[in-house]
Amino acid sequence: MLRKTLKIAGIVIAFFLLLTLAAGLWIYKNQEEIFRRVQDVVNEEIDGELEVTSYHFAPLYDGVGFTFKLYGISLHDSRFKEHKTDLIKAEQLLVTLDIRELFKRKVVVRNIKLDNGQIFIFKRKDGFSNLSMFGSKKKQAPGGGKTPPNTDFLKNIKRITFANFKVNVIDSISNRNLEAVIPQLTNYISSSDTSVNNDLEGFVLFKKMVFRADHGSFLRNKNTLLNLHLSYNSKSNRLTIKPSDLQTDNKDVIGISGNIDFSTAPGNLNLQFSCQDIRVPAALELLSEHLQTQLDRFGKSARATAKVNIANKFGTKATRVFVDFRADSLAYVLRFGNIKGAKAYGIFTNQANPLLPPGSLNSMVTAHDISGFFETLPVKGKLTVNNFKDPQAVLSCEVRGDKNTLNGMLDPQRYRATGGEVRLVMDYKGPLKDFYNYKQSRLNGSLKGKVSINDLAMLYVPQKVSVSKIKGDVHFDEKIVSMPDVHFSDGQNKVFLSGKMTGFLQHFYQEEMPLVASLAVRIPEWSLNWISKFINNNPQKIRKKRPSKVKLSDLLDDAIDHIQIDATLDAKTLKYKSLVASGVKGKMNLTAGSLVLDNFSMNACGGSVKISGGINFQNQKSTPQLYLRGNLNNADVQSVFASLENFGQNAITHENIEGKLTSSFQFNSLLSNNVMLIPSSMSGRIKIKLNQAQIINFEPFLRIKKLIFKRRNLEHVRFDLFEREFVLRGEEIEINKMQVESNVLTLFVDGVYSFGNKTDINIQIPFSNLKKRDENYEFKVYHPDSVGRSFYLKARDEKGKVVIRPVLLSGKKDKKETEEIPEIEK
Repeated sequence: MLRKTLKIAGIVIAFFLLLTLAAGLWIYKNQEEIFRRVQDVVNEEIDGELEVTSYHFAPLYDGVGFTFKLYGISLHDSRFKEHKTDLIKAEQLLVTLDIRELFKRKVVVRNIKLDNGQIFIFKRKDGFSNLSMFGSKKKQAPGGGKTPPNTDFLKNIKRITFANFKVNVIDSISNRNLEAVIPQLTNYISSSDTSVNNDLEGFVLFKKMVFRADHGSFLRNKNTLLNLHLSYNSKSNRLTIKPSDLQTDNKDVIGISGNIDFSTAPGNLNLQFSCQDIRVPAALELLSEHLQTQLDRFGKSARATAKVNIANKFGTKATRVFVDFRADSLAYVLRFGNIKGAKAYGIFTNQANPLLPPGSLNSMVTAHDISGFFETLPVKGKLTVNNFKDPQAVLSCEVRGDKNTLNGMLDPQRYRATGGEVRLVMDYKGPLKDFYNYKQSRLNGSLKGKVSINDLAMLYVPQKVSVSKIKGDVHFDEKIVSMPDVHFSDGQNKVFLSGKMTGFLQHFYQEEMPLVASLAVRIPEWSLNWISKFINNNPQKIRKKRPSKVKLSDLLDDAIDHIQIDATLDAKTLKYKSLVASGVKGKMNLTAGSLVLDNFSMNACGGSVKISGGINFQNQKSTPQLYLRGNLNNADVQSVFASLENFGQNAITHENIEGKLTSSFQFNSLLSNNVMLIPSSMSGRIKIKLNQAQIINFEPFLRIKKLIFKRRNLEHVRFDLFEREFVLRGEEIEINKMQVESNVLTLFVDGVYSFGNKTDINIQIPFSNLKKRDENYEFKVYHPDSVGRSFYLKARDEKGKVVIRPVLLSGKKDKKETEEIPEIEK
């Protein structure tokens, strides 16, 4: 049985081979007629002409079938003489005929292969396209409109292959064009009663794909592996793109699907593109130069997943685009820091308003879920951008920071957060780019936000200045930063602030713009412990080279260097070293180079004090300068001396003097690093009115007692009203001749009193003092030349001590002329 079966099969195969050989011989003998028949079939189906220079019969060249090699191929439409552009031009065309149909004496083309040529498709501004040749010459749509491609000729072809082929597509109406090179691409064709399926597989080198000439081209010089599946349904008149993909040389895969509906003229296009976890830089290489410029700042490590929907009605320029996207690992460089590790979910559409046509003006992107880090601070927010011709943004974001995340943004050599947290919420509405107007020094958009501070603690490392328990809300907009109630502790004082700041935003764009804060400062119990640290804060000495990555520290430094603070001060009590005051009020102006007090008043030393002046240290190479003017009214002189630490001298101290002091003064002095007066730099003028004055155990008086008036009570001397003006120059007070009237004696004094070692005082004691004074003695005013004979003493500094010695009775004594000191200025 098996032998019979094999014998029958052999007979069948042999018969088939004989038939094939016979068909081949017949084709070879009639190849001219067959070739012309193929050419006629093609020319009958198109509104144009297929031209062939020569041909060659090559049986079994392309598998089972008979193949013709056609050379010098040219396919063009009927208006070729007008535009002189071939639709297809190739060096070689291989046409494989169906053997079975040949047995029926029919010429049916199964496979086509085009080698070394090009396809050039165009559409002119008048609407004519050379693709119109594929509409039947005999069939036209009602009214002369276009019909979909005729498939009578195409439905029999099973495979079309392109090798080393160039493709150019130009649409002059929409200014769109495509240029590509096909090393190898095969289209596998299958059909049913109502549809034709095309499966395209192979490699395509895209040179460029232009949708808008002013925005550049997509897919520039990109090698791709194309796997495209198309299906045309003649009944519904629709071309469907089944799930397909395009793979780049970066191994990134882009999914493609959609349809083209020809059921209504002129036809509708709907396409969907998708990508999964594609690197943004790789995706940018597929985009136009315009989009690359807009998006390349998001970082080399960014990845994105997106679904893109494109809809277009043929014959119109407007294409509707909708994108649903997710992006990870985004990075964005800002002027004051970097966005890192950001994630965004959102949508894009170029037809935000469905009543208006698609386009840049009607485009909008909405990122409704953004998260990431501003340097080390976690950020959350949402962003909407519309009008892509002049992009307008609506941004809302929230930033939180604790001591750990804040320290990641600070230079540890300068600033350190030691506790607490900060929360910032912000809303911005305005241009996405060029949002600052340098000419008008303002933000082009609107900005509103709030910084909530909860128990924040900060340390300024160089001076070891610690501020803790910072709490309150800071509000800001594009013009003003306001602080309705912020309070903190500097370790000894609880400080309450309210006020506003102007120029904050402008200063960071234009350094010459002033940064001014107007504050009301309330300190219930003020211990003035920061002056020395403030004076010693020399930025040139403290700051090292700033690390470029630490942006927030640079911002703080810049603000400290340039801010001007105008403050009103209010303190119930004030303590500074030995000084204790109450009811402190006044105005203060503080900059990086000066501290100025204006109309500063307080109750101190049993009286009232009013002071204006300040400390100037703008020249960092010199020592700070103190300048003051003011008045003291009815103060306890002993308390004044004690509070001011005896003015840095020990000749007469708070232990030696009593009385009520009223004074007005002008005073200048340089200050040491520990905020002590430098005596040699002092200058000024002081008017003193001393009432109910008493000198107790004053050493110079005790020395006079050793010389004369040994039985007088010079240990406790009560004085008449003392009212004089003194001039201070360096360490010396110049004393013009004056009467000192006391209950013990009358004397006249002139010369120089020195806080150093240059004291040189002349003392005239009239002989009339020989008479002892009782308790009823009335103070009198004498002229030094009318008191008669006198006894003269000289008080001089000798080896660090003031020594009093008698001089000749002639009355002649050393005199020094004094000169008027000009009015002291601030």
